[in-house]
Amino acid sequence: MSTPPTRSELVEPNKKPTRTHNPLSAFFKWYFSLLRSKPIPTKMITSSILSALANVISQKGIQKAPKIDWHRVFQFSATAACISPLSHFWFNFLAELVEDCKPMLLSIQASVRPIPVIPLFKLFLDQLCWSPLINVVFFTLINFFNNTPDNIVPQLKRDLWPTLKRSWMVWPIASVINLNYVPQDLRVLFANGVSFFWSMYLSYMVAKSARLLLSAAPKAL
Repeated sequence: MSTPPTRSELVEPNKKPTRTHNPLSAFFKWYFSLLRSKPIPTKMITSSILSALANVISQKGIQKAPKIDWHRVFQFSATAACISPLSHFWFNFLAELVEDCKPMLLSIQASVRPIPVIPLFKLFLDQLCWSPLINVVFFTLINFFNNTPDNIVPQLKRDLWPTLKRSWMVWPIASVINLNYVPQDLRVLFANGVSFFWSMYLSYMVAKSARLLLSAAPKAL
């Protein structure tokens, strides 16, 4: 007596199995394709959105502002969009520089083992050259978008060094990971992820500067 066919045997032989659509996977596939085909606009938009979101969270969650200052959100969003291409070119330049200097660095590495010369070289350039420069650019752009150019130099004198000291508590570890383990085309994205939290601190610094600027303004009679 023959047994009845199983369900799998009843399936049409030429019918392909249906694929389950994963929206998140499709989004990342689309996003990474944009990173490859249009890297600078994609990174600018990503930086702008993440910085705006971080600023909103900082205002409401940390500074406990009664209402959101949308002009400050715009300041941070526009500043991040301007800085993103600079970061893109910096990471490319740093990768090329390290490649050009690799014979010399490997020679040094051979004589000072086990000190990791190449990672330290990247970290040194990133934190002692790039970090001060990009923070100067940040405070300059923030005041430019706030229409307070006269505040650029006073704020740099007051806030640049404290900001750098605090950044060196966060960014060296992030830079070691980013420069040595993250693919080059994703380094700005990784930096944006860290900047999401770092921007909350910068938002606090800018808000403090705005309060000082307001208190120093002449009072109307």
